[in-house]
Amino acid sequence: MIGHLPFVSVYLNEILIFSRKAEEAVDRIRQVVQIEQDNKLHAKIAKCHFFLTFVDFLGHVVTVEGIKPCPKHIPGIKNWYVPKHSHLPASFLGFVNYYGHFIPLFAKTAEPQNALENKNPSLI
Repeated sequence: MIGHLPFVSVYLNEILIFSRKAEEAVDRIRQVVQIEQDNKLHAKIAKCHFFLTFVDFLGHVVTVEGIKPCPKHIPGIKNWYVPKHSHLPASFLGFVNYYGHFIPLFAKTAEPQNALENKNPSLI
């Protein structure tokens, strides 16, 4: 269906269509709308936004420069409390892993936390 198009990202009822030029965007929107019509689907035009250069999507900011973590989530990571029990690192790692590919050397930085989770004191 729509998911096979390389310029489209679909998550639940959200559809993002990527393009660099307005003419390209119009053509791609037509393709997606045609696929929706062929499958007896429709979008509410009131909920549609076109020609955006900035989108907050699933905790990320998508811009013409690329995909970055949403800035409003960064303070939550920076200000996370120091875990005092062995089960707490798992909640922190779960929270941070989502953004791990944006953090340089994340795996190395997270090793002590992973060691606590795995109860492997040789890594601490």
